[in-house]
Amino acid sequence: RKQESFYSMGLALRDFLNQNATITSTLPDFGSFFTSFSENIRKIQELTGQQEKDKSGYAHQKKQLRDDLIARAIEVSRKTATYAKMTRNAVLEQEVHYTETDLLRSTDNMLKDRASVIFEKAEMNLSVLAPYGITAEMLNALKTAMELFISAIPRPRMGIIEKKQATDQLAALFAVNNDLLENMDALVEIVRQSH
Repeated sequence: RKQESFYSMGLALRDFLNQNATITSTLPDFGSFFTSFSENIRKIQELTGQQEKDKSGYAHQKKQLRDDLIARAIEVSRKTATYAKMTRNAVLEQEVHYTETDLLRSTDNMLKDRASVIFEKAEMNLSVLAPYGITAEMLNALKTAMELFISAIPRPRMGIIEKKQATDQLAALFAVNNDLLENMDALVEIVRQSH
């Protein structure tokens, strides 16, 4: 609230000083202080806009990609595990057998790793998995879902970091503008009585 008030006051002050530029132009160094102040107001405006952007879309998109990856991984997992059970390949069955709950409860990195194992094992056995309903297209779709999900993992965190950086930059700009205002306020005392 304090920053919002200071920002509003800064906008009003900038406009007021622009209207009275003929008076302030005679003051020593006032022009450079005012130019810096106005530039900082513009930067504050940009940062405020960045801060106000809703970043929740990143988290929503990541959840959609996660859900898609789980659906594709569980389908390949079940079919590959069925093949392994029918051929008495206990090692393969243990490697690819994940329940939907296992995948749903996985952390992002664990899900990525589990989906990768499922993909790799199915790809190695693709030639014998056709009767069990696994196709190259299905594996390509799983691979694409993994890649999209992996690229989405850091996005929500990056949105939070961007917002924090904007907040830190705003605090610094307000501090600088406060110093500039003190200098301009002192200089205005020169013309206070005459204007």
